[in-house]
Formats: sequence, structure tokens, C-alpha cells
Amino acid sequence: MGEFKKYKDWVNEKFEDEYGNITVLYPGGFKPLQGGHLDLIKRYANNSQVKEVRVLVGPKERNGINQDLAVKIARELTRQFPNVSIEKVSYPSPILTAYKEIENMKPGNYALAASSKGDDYVRVKAFTDQHQPGGKYYDGLPEGVNIVELPIDAEPAVFRYGSHKGQPISASTLRTDLAHGNWDGFESGYPDSDSNQVEDVWDMLQGVVNESYNIVRPNLRS
Repeated sequence: MGEFKKYKDWVNEKFEDEYGNITVLYPGGFKPLQGGHLDLIKRYANNSQVKEVRVLVGPKERNGINQDLAVKIARELTRQFPNVSIEKVSYPSPILTAYKEIENMKPGNYALAASSKGDDYVRVKAFTDQHQPGGKYYDGLPEGVNIVELPIDAEPAVFRYGSHKGQPISASTLRTDLAHGNWDGFESGYPDSDSNQVEDVWDMLQGVVNESYNIVRPNLRS
């Protein structure tokens, strides 16, 4: 946390003049996008230093959820944010996606999405450091491209109610809920989302998830 405090001091001094108008890149699998992802996206989308948030959906299929469906779901859940775009990428690893995307960026200021806590921030800090003068990838940056840090000071998202209360929200838990027809558990993975949007996502995923155990797919909302 000492490093993050130092970074925040630097932001207060320099961001307004030098590094505003940031494009935030958020690469991941998102099979499906869940409440924790959405919380981070919302915080960035509402940040005055952020111009746009680009959610980069990887190609790897997870338990029947493919890239096209993941993109459709993510667009449904983020449609209230005009500065958020959902895009397909070809690289299976989120961090590899970040490195490859930067190679082709137009001039501007870019940051990777991450919480200020945990492994995500460690990876983002390393990524940013390697694109600074003297860093391993600095010489390969396109002209006019700046890589900056803009982590969000947020705790990991947890289920607030239902059978998973207190557990970290994860896409794998939501896929399990889908496989067992557990609507209440699934809905609790989107604590701040519009219920109609969550219902639409539930309906999109019916008959799709193919977990390896016994599958029951009744629609428990009726």
C-alpha cells in the first residue's frame, strides 16, 4: 500500500495537466462478465480522468460460453455507460492482450484496469514500469503513446446475500449456478445491476453452460 499512496500523490500533482483523458484497457475472459467486473468498469467509466473504457474479451470458451456470447452479455450489462466499449481480441491471455494491444495504439494516454489491492495491481505496476523510459518495452511504444497507472482503490467484490454470501464473486460460481438452475445465486452475483438486465443475461445463458457434473436447467424465475 505504500507504493499506491506514493502513486496517488503523483496523480494529484501531475494527472490533471499531463495525463488526463485516459483510455482504460480491461482485458479478460469474461465468461460471463460478473458483478466484480462491472463494479470496476463503473468506477472507471465515472472517473473524470477517463475518456473511455475498452473491455477486451478473450477468445477462450468456458463451459459452453464462447466469445460471441460473452461479448453480447457484456454489452447488455454495460449499455448504460456510453464511454464503455466491448471488443473481441484474439489473444487467450489477458496480460498478453495488454502488451499486444499497446503495440498498435494511436497517440494518447492508456492505463490497465485493476484494483489497487492484490495481484492485479502487482501485474499492472510491472506492465506500466516496463513501458517507462529504461523499461524493457519502452522503445517499442508507438510515438505519442503514454502508459500510466490508474488503479481503483476498491475491495474485491463479494456476494452480499444468498447462498454465496461473503464469498468472492466469480464467473465460475455463476456458471455453476447456471448449471444447477440456481437463479437466486446467479442474481446475487450482480448486486448493483438492473434486475431486468440480469434476467436477460440469465435467459441468454439457458441451455449453454455445460459443467462436467449433473446439469439441471429449469428456469426458476417463473
